[in-house]
Amino acid sequence: MNGSEWCVRFPLQKNLNLVFGLESDLETQDVKIELDNMRFTEGYQSDIMIGRLVHKDGKGTQEHLRSVVIKIYPAAWARSTFTEVTFSNEIFVFNKVIPFFKTMDDSISSLFPKFYQSCLDFGEQEEGCIIMENLQENHYRLTTSKVFLDIEHLMLAMKKIGEFHAYSYQAKQESTKDFYSLVDCLADSHYIVTKVIKGFTPPLVEYILHVLSSESQYYNEKAHEIRQLVGDVDEFVESIFNTRVERTAVLCHGDFLRNNLMFKYDEEDIPVHVKFIDLGNMRYCSPAIDLGLILYMNAEQTTRDEYWDALIDMYYDSLKNAFPCNNSIPSKNEILLEFKHNVLASCFLLASFLPWMLAVEETGNPLCVLDLFSPEYEEYKHLPLPSLPTDVHVNITKKLFLPHRTERVLQNFRDIIKRGFV
Repeated sequence: MNGSEWCVRFPLQKNLNLVFGLESDLETQDVKIELDNMRFTEGYQSDIMIGRLVHKDGKGTQEHLRSVVIKIYPAAWARSTFTEVTFSNEIFVFNKVIPFFKTMDDSISSLFPKFYQSCLDFGEQEEGCIIMENLQENHYRLTTSKVFLDIEHLMLAMKKIGEFHAYSYQAKQESTKDFYSLVDCLADSHYIVTKVIKGFTPPLVEYILHVLSSESQYYNEKAHEIRQLVGDVDEFVESIFNTRVERTAVLCHGDFLRNNLMFKYDEEDIPVHVKFIDLGNMRYCSPAIDLGLILYMNAEQTTRDEYWDALIDMYYDSLKNAFPCNNSIPSKNEILLEFKHNVLASCFLLASFLPWMLAVEETGNPLCVLDLFSPEYEEYKHLPLPSLPTDVHVNITKKLFLPHRTERVLQNFRDIIKRGFV
């Protein structure tokens, strides 16, 4: 699509004039987006186009205003209830939640890409887009590793998620009613796992617990304890997202993983800053959700063994110091107790996602899961994953569980047992 133009199919807000530093009214001018290329993201919630927002003044002179990323509501074959929910949520976060947090401290802006414009129409055409800053122009990028992060990346991620979580405690102290009215407007994207594709996660968790049980009598007993503690896996995961302890609950990113973190580096290739992307899974719930995802998806076991306390301290110190005068910040012990009660949910959610990301790293192909449909499930190949029949989805996912990938998942369960979380 080089050299092509993308028509802006919605009214430009007048505040774009402020964003782009123009004195005149953009609505009376010729504004277009020139596309550099179009590509799929590593995720599956939207299509991505990279372009330049160009302004033509009354004399016909063009000015390159901004390099932008345009997230497009996905093509019809890829749409699902999940994409509708996450796309709507992300628009709401950019338009309402982040501006609300900015009223407390403008530094919240440093954690996210600059947001320029959005639209969403679930009418006959089902169109939508989100236009934001192209972080790559400012030298941000995803890590070269597709799964595991080294300690420098992890420490920075823990520091910044601590800063982000601190805004929830500050908001509950400063503007309680406004805060709850906002977070209650966010749709629960995680219910897709427990309702729309109900029955998908339990057999995968049971498979892992079965393998764990076979390792020793000790792990057999622990696996039994997990089954007794959890009961119905779907209901357990759902309860973590919907039953919150107000003292510790925060607005979570909800998908706090390496593929949603873009890092900036110094001359020695050391990460010095990070921004969060893909905000459609935000949810007001236990902070353990964000912490569990990053510590059990993107940290190797050797890193957890050596740096666990340092990572937790980094998170808590950042949380406490973001608003030093806030007396409502829970103690570290309260946070750790919350983590202990809820971390199993993160491990359950990652039971299927971790093997997939390992396969992506091994193959270099984000769409490698499509190869798993052949030969018996070829007819389902072009359906969105949440739309698959549950048994098909489970059987396809089980193909990812090669021994070395299963071992990585088992390490998570062994770790939570070792730390006394079960």
